[in-house]
Amino acid sequence: MASPPPKLPIPGRRNILITSALPYVNNVPHLGNIIGCVLSADVFARYCRLRGYNAIYICGTDEYGTATETKALEEKCSPKEICDKYHVIHDEVYKWFDIKFDKFGRTSAPEQTEVCQAIFHKLMENKWLTENTMQQLYCDTCERFLADRLVEGKCPTEGCNYEAARGDQCENCSKLLNPTELIDPKCKVCKNAPRIRDTDHLFLELPLLSDKLVNYINNTSVAGMWSQNAIQATNAWLKEGLKQRCITRDLKWGVPVPHEKYKDKVWAYQISRYSAVMHLSYFSFMIVCRCSMSGLMHQLGTYLSQHHIRLIGRSGGRILIM
Repeated sequence: MASPPPKLPIPGRRNILITSALPYVNNVPHLGNIIGCVLSADVFARYCRLRGYNAIYICGTDEYGTATETKALEEKCSPKEICDKYHVIHDEVYKWFDIKFDKFGRTSAPEQTEVCQAIFHKLMENKWLTENTMQQLYCDTCERFLADRLVEGKCPTEGCNYEAARGDQCENCSKLLNPTELIDPKCKVCKNAPRIRDTDHLFLELPLLSDKLVNYINNTSVAGMWSQNAIQATNAWLKEGLKQRCITRDLKWGVPVPHEKYKDKVWAYQISRYSAVMHLSYFSFMIVCRCSMSGLMHQLGTYLSQHHIRLIGRSGGRILIM
């Protein structure tokens, strides 16, 4: 059967693009996952269609990164086999719940690489990327650098001392961590103690974008009627001062970095994974709206808010924010 033609914006109509958080592909979605993102967005999409808006609802499985590699190690198969297996499961579950996606894609699709690498080249052209050396935990037994989720140890936060804190965040006190901060860290795969080793990476120079970002936020937070929580969290990050952000990872499963020196690393694609699922043709839609249980305001936890790009668009001077 031939694929339906792409749904495109219609001049003079209210064009609405709806996305929800992309579910990780490394597990079976449960009721909480469905209520927390895809169901709420589906309700809003149905409302838009009933109102006669030209709406499109897009989602997909989030397939690259540490979580997938970890699941592949657990199930003793390749990351691709994990993604193929669980994408089908997710698709079937959402169909059973009658979630009406216009497109349910995959971040491992060829469009993902195309979009991510195009963004990478643009960042390089604008001289917004720099090289730097950082210290990471390296497991001599597994012969690999350990991503944050492959490390566990005691939380260094005073008064917490949780014994099974992850390398990115302590689930007990919610403090964000770096793997090298953990006390008595252990590799989650082999349970041996890793050592600290230098590794070269590429960093996004966020301080160079600070002035533009401040002006943008000052305007859009008012026009878009951001929640006070969103404004306060954003202003807190700006007041603290934007810092360099590492955008490459010592992983094998992901979008290859199109740079000769870093070809053995992957691109930290949180910046562009929503773009890839939607693909380039959908960007001409005028509103990007991500829905959660609380309606039009997509409430992410502090950890998630700092790691996800916000896609924002305008329609008649009004902006709907995630």
